[in-house]
Amino acid sequence: MTATPDRRVPTPPSECDVLVIGAGISGLVAAMRVQRADPELQVEVIDIAPYAGGKLRTAQLAGTTIDVGAEAVIARRPEGLRLIDELGLEDRLRYPGVADARITSGGREVAVPQDTLMGVPTDVESVVRTGLLTDDGVDRLRAARPSGLTEDISVSDAVGGQLGEEVVDQLVEPLLAGVYAGRADRLSLPATIPAFRNALGTGQDVMTIARRARAAAPRSDRPVFATLQGGIGSLPDQLIAREGLSVTLGCPARSISLSGDRFVVECGAAPAPARVSTRAVVVATQPQKATKLLAGISPAASGELADVAVSSMAVVAIAYRKGDLVNTPPGYSGILVPVSEGTAVKAATYVTNKWPHVADDDLFIVRASIGRLGEEALLQRTDADLVTLARRDLAILAGISGEPIGHIVQRWAGSLPQYDVGHLARVDRIRAAIDDVPGLAVAGATYDGVGIPGCINSADAAAAKVLQHLEGDE
Repeated sequence: MTATPDRRVPTPPSECDVLVIGAGISGLVAAMRVQRADPELQVEVIDIAPYAGGKLRTAQLAGTTIDVGAEAVIARRPEGLRLIDELGLEDRLRYPGVADARITSGGREVAVPQDTLMGVPTDVESVVRTGLLTDDGVDRLRAARPSGLTEDISVSDAVGGQLGEEVVDQLVEPLLAGVYAGRADRLSLPATIPAFRNALGTGQDVMTIARRARAAAPRSDRPVFATLQGGIGSLPDQLIAREGLSVTLGCPARSISLSGDRFVVECGAAPAPARVSTRAVVVATQPQKATKLLAGISPAASGELADVAVSSMAVVAIAYRKGDLVNTPPGYSGILVPVSEGTAVKAATYVTNKWPHVADDDLFIVRASIGRLGEEALLQRTDADLVTLARRDLAILAGISGEPIGHIVQRWAGSLPQYDVGHLARVDRIRAAIDDVPGLAVAGATYDGVGIPGCINSADAAAAKVLQHLEGDE
């Protein structure tokens, strides 16, 4: 007797030209690119989640919409703004009201030095003037031991080895932790800061590389970041609606196999899965999921993806009426927190300062990030505990205390791939293995950067690969 599919689990059509697994921004952009290139192609997108967007997500707090995942695009890179323009959303663009972030250090808040490259100094004395370093740290920095970078190396070994560990702890790691929720002794310097990738083998030391990269960067009056009215988390739904993408949510993909010249993707409910026959597949998922999906069709790529470490974190957003705060709320955009501070909170954005369009003048919303690589036990605590921790740390770090009028806890389990030493070579090996399977492509935060621009670039590459395969099929 043949089992019938469980109709409570949505499933896509049984046949299509391209199946994209993953409805995050990478998967959606890949689907958009393929569909725009050839509107005659049937493109389907599936995702196990009940909503599209991956780590782009909004939520309601105190009667206003805020981002609880990625909160902005980098406006000084073209990819995000170009996508927004393509979708006709430029009239919804919003820029920060304030852009001045601070680094907390021993009860003080110090403005992030502007003449650094992701925290790597370009000038000794400008760092000394911040007061972030102890006398020993200053002496170590002034006695810098420059040497050329010849190979992949951790941030801590490269920057700390040349300029001293305090520079890493107080300047570099707080900035990187906000992006990767990782640790400087594991993160690859050339993988996390592209300027260093391009300078490997040139004989330049880290400070010279940082100085030259900043000097070569195009000058722009445009703010560093941008969002949309309604949050950057509204971008995925806008993309789906405006492009007319076919997206099936709540539909897990279970395996990929080959049958002749077509792929067969098993998806839906485990007892009676549906099968989708397709000419091409884009796997745009987190590395853990991609590992399982690719195991039977590209064991080499699957094995490499299994070695990509991931970190988890939580966003704790808290809303206050300004009149209920013990102190006047800070006037800048947020704080970055060195590991040495010993707090659960590693960064905080003052949402209503940074994005004044979000809410009325009486509301103060702070968004705290909790969790780094290796702190999974911390994230096992209840939502109530995480809110308590966030409130405690915000009071200690920034004097923010009072009775909240609401809060949200958004957990992101295993959501941030770690660009550890060896990551660039691993990505090359993954893509080489994928190239051996015509019609198969990968996309996502694992490959070309964890931010929206990097995800768009990986989506563009995946779409181009799929289209080339389909053209050769005809």
